[in-house]
Amino acid sequence: MTSDLPRSSPDAFCIGKVRCCRNASGWWVYFPSERNGKAERKRKRFKTEDAARAYAAEMAREIDATGGAYECLPPEVKRAYLMYREYAYRFAIKDVELPEFDAFVQKALETLAAEITPTEPTMAEGVEQFLEIRKATMSQNGYQSLRVRLRHVARSLGDRTMRSITAVQIDEWLSGLARQRRPKGTHGKAHYELTPHALNHYRGALATFFRHAAEVGWVSSNPVKAVKRAVSVRVAPEVYTPEQAARVMWTALTQEPGVLPVITLQMFAGLRLVEAARMDLAGVVSPHTVLAGSFLVNQSKTGPRMVTINDALQAWIEVSPNQSGPAWSGSLDNLRNRLKKILQESGVKMNIESPRMTYLRHRLQQTGNIAQVATEGGVRFALLETLTHFPDTTEESESFFSLNPILAR
Repeated sequence: MTSDLPRSSPDAFCIGKVRCCRNASGWWVYFPSERNGKAERKRKRFKTEDAARAYAAEMAREIDATGGAYECLPPEVKRAYLMYREYAYRFAIKDVELPEFDAFVQKALETLAAEITPTEPTMAEGVEQFLEIRKATMSQNGYQSLRVRLRHVARSLGDRTMRSITAVQIDEWLSGLARQRRPKGTHGKAHYELTPHALNHYRGALATFFRHAAEVGWVSSNPVKAVKRAVSVRVAPEVYTPEQAARVMWTALTQEPGVLPVITLQMFAGLRLVEAARMDLAGVVSPHTVLAGSFLVNQSKTGPRMVTINDALQAWIEVSPNQSGPAWSGSLDNLRNRLKKILQESGVKMNIESPRMTYLRHRLQQTGNIAQVATEGGVRFALLETLTHFPDTTEESESFFSLNPILAR
């Protein structure tokens, strides 16, 4: 290959931009290079002319192939290529041929990627890793709820890899969960199905998990985005007539007086069960609040709000066994059980949220202002719209808000 290359003299010759010459120490090959953006010439010594000629021919071919682009390459790329050239020459002497530079780099990068890319976890493994991360950043109750839901999913889909789980599979799993009937109560005599609201909690937990999975590279995208939220069909809540409300209040007064403040705040102020239990009775019908005509509800998930004081609320608070302090000091589970007992004893078969719904319905009929009642009750317009389907009897609402222990007897 190099025997027919031109010589300018017995002691020197040029091949393209590469020059070779001989002195007392041997043959020297001079070739253009670059350092820190500045052009320079480098040299390399060889013992024999054939070795120098072979190296010079290869360098000339490299320079001719890259042309002006070679000078624009980053220094680190040039250094890497020169290192490759040097090792390729050493191996060539030993009759060992290296692959082309680009193939050599590609193979090295693929080997490195295979070493540093983690094994794709299964659903069950990913859930446990995710829970370990979130444990330190969530409240205890929030973490427990997330853990229960994700581990429930992992029991069904845990052996599958993350990337193999599709939106269709998640939707089918949620649909199957909705059809399952679970025992309710200690004896398992009654059963219930998961509500759309509960199913959306499962969907939310999965969305949070797969969002993390996409961030760390377990999946390319979040499949839960393509899963539609469960839609709940809102029905009109159960409410009391003034006669039914009287029976419930009289039963509470005579059989469960300790619960009377709570059910009073539900029935005649529209407070949620938890809000009523935590309410300080001293701030409900004090001289200041009665004069102002309203009291502040601050322990609310919807924010502070003012509730109007009416005659029925004053009358039933006045006959309660305690006039100050929290309306209920026991556990919420015990409170719910005692409220259910009151409803059973009174012969009114409705749920424990019915007193609050009754207040909202009659307050809406009394004012005719849905925005005002939504603000006072801390509720959404959609709920109040279901209450507008009841017959509009203003006389019935007036009878309700004038209800007192004497009339209820």
